[in-house]
Amino acid sequence: MDLKRVVMRGAEWIHPRIISGLFKCVEPIPAVKKRIEGEYKSIMGELEKSVKPYRDRALRFQEIPDQGLPRQDVLEEMRRLKGLEDAKWKEGFVSGAVYHGDEYHIGFLNADVEATSKAITKNIVVIVGSATVQ
Repeated sequence: MDLKRVVMRGAEWIHPRIISGLFKCVEPIPAVKKRIEGEYKSIMGELEKSVKPYRDRALRFQEIPDQGLPRQDVLEEMRRLKGLEDAKWKEGFVSGAVYHGDEYHIGFLNADVEATSKAITKNIVVIVGSATVQ
C-alpha cells in the first residue's frame, strides 16, 4: 500500500490541533520548507493566471495615471477585451465591472459605453477609474 495513502487515511482520525502541532515541528526542516514553498509558488501561479488572465495582454496601471486615457482609447480597449472574452462567455464564464461612481463617469458609461455595448457582449471586464477617463 502507498505510504502517502496510509498517512492521509490515518490523518483523518487525528485531531486537527495535533496535526497543526506536528506541522509546526516539521515545517522548519529545510527540505520540508523548500517543498512547502514550491507548492505555494505553484498554487499562487495558477491562482494568478485565473484571476488575471489578460495580465500581459491588457492595459495595466499600478496607480491612477496623472494623464487620463482618451475616450476612444478606452472604447477600443473594451472592444479588444470583448474579443478576448467572447469564447469564455460562450463556455459559461462571466465577468464583472468595477467602476467609480462619479457622475461624469456614470454618464460616460451610460452614453458612450452603453452605445458600444449594444454591439458588445454584456459579459466584459472593465476596470476604469474616473481619473483615467478624459
